[in-house]
Parts: sequence; structure tokens; C-alpha cells
Amino acid sequence: MQSKLEDMYVFGTFPYEHIVIDEGQDFGIEDVEEANIIETLKSIIIDTKPDTSSFYIFYDKLQQVQSAKIPKYIAESDCKLTLYRNCRNTENIATTSLAPITERSPKLIDGCVKGAPAKLHFCVDNAAVQDKIDLLLESLKGQGVKDIVILTCKTEATSVLSGVVVNGVYRSKYRFSTCRKFKGLEADAVILVDVDADTFTGNNILIYYVGTSRARLWLDIITTMDNEACTNVLQDVFERKGHIRNPQRDLAAAINAVPTK
Repeated sequence: MQSKLEDMYVFGTFPYEHIVIDEGQDFGIEDVEEANIIETLKSIIIDTKPDTSSFYIFYDKLQQVQSAKIPKYIAESDCKLTLYRNCRNTENIATTSLAPITERSPKLIDGCVKGAPAKLHFCVDNAAVQDKIDLLLESLKGQGVKDIVILTCKTEATSVLSGVVVNGVYRSKYRFSTCRKFKGLEADAVILVDVDADTFTGNNILIYYVGTSRARLWLDIITTMDNEACTNVLQDVFERKGHIRNPQRDLAAAINAVPTK
């Protein structure tokens, strides 16, 4: 790719006047960074067609789950315009997505609907998780919701649904994917599974953010965390002090969700 772009630059054969790059943070992947693709594209556009061309990169540092760093070109860019407004989620879902990352409230578009609160479902084991998923799918179907996706915070191979998903489909009709792969996409309803104490540690929090923020209108989060695990998350992530009487309820409140069993 790099050599082809360089040839187009030299011979003036690049066929486009405008370049728009989305998910720019993904270009921080090491082999892409070394290839200097962003810099080459920018040079082609600016140097060969300076009067009529445009070059834009959009990125979200909170979705930096494919690479370890922001690309050098973005970090050293002369011009950055920060867009703060959330245009996808309801107010409740936006708050739930950001809760483990920051205490600040999300900035929303004017007229953004409050929406239904997210639900945090506590299950005793993996069998109960699958039963809960089936109940949620039936409930959403009964409400007329068709755009539904099940997302895992893990991988397809390590997910609680690994043995029952076929070719990325659950129950022969419901989409199943990882949060990483579904980045940049959205659905009216998201059922987030494989949420555990590790979900709230290190860069895994960004995977949680990506998964929850894919939901436009409905968000259900399923976990098998017990009281001890919830207590650890509350203390380590949300810096709760003292005795925690009801860890599961308090964790749900901490992420702006309604607890259910």
C-alpha cells in the first residue's frame, strides 16, 4: 500500500481530491504507524491539489482499543477541533458508558432524550446468563425492537456464548460480535455479556465503553459478579470507602443502571 501511494504521489495519478479518515486512532497500530500512510495521504492531497482538496481525520481516544498509542500524525497535528457532543446515545446510556472512566457528565445534543435506564443483570452462572439473554431477546422483540446485537467484552472463543454462536449469529437470527469488532457501528439495542471485574481494569474499561456506547436506545449488561467482586470494583475503580452494604446494588448505581436478578 505504501509503495503504491508513493508511486501515485510521484506520477500525480492519485484519483481523489478529498480524503476523510474515520477511526483515526486505529492507525496507531505499530505496522500501520511505521508505514506512514497518514502522512503520505496528506502529502498527496495537500501538495498535488492544494486549492481544491481537503483532508480530515476523525478519532476518539476513548475507543483506542486496537492500538497502544494515538498515531504520531494526530498527536503532532497543527489543527485539532474537539467535538464533545454525543449524537448517538440517550442521556442514560451515555452516562452509563462514561461512568467507570470519568465523573464528568456527557455532553449531549440539544433535545437529547433521557431514555430508559440501562439494566445490570446479575446471574449466578453461565447457564443463567444464557437464560437471561433469551428472556431479554423475547422482551425486546415484544416491544417491536428489531435492531439488536449481542456484544462480548471478551473474544468469541472465551465468551459465555462461544459454544452456541454459529458464524456470528445467536439463535439463527441475532447478531453476535466482540466490542472491538463492533467499534464504529451501532444498534438500537445492545446486550453486553462477559462483564466481570477485569472489565473495569486498565484498557479493558475502554472496551466496556465501546460496547455500551454502541447502544442507541436500550442497553442491558449481564454479569456473574458476586458481592465480593462488586465490592472490589467499587473500591478500586470508584474509590468507595468504608463498609458496602449491598455491593451489587451499589455497583449498578455507580454506572447509572438498574440492578436486576
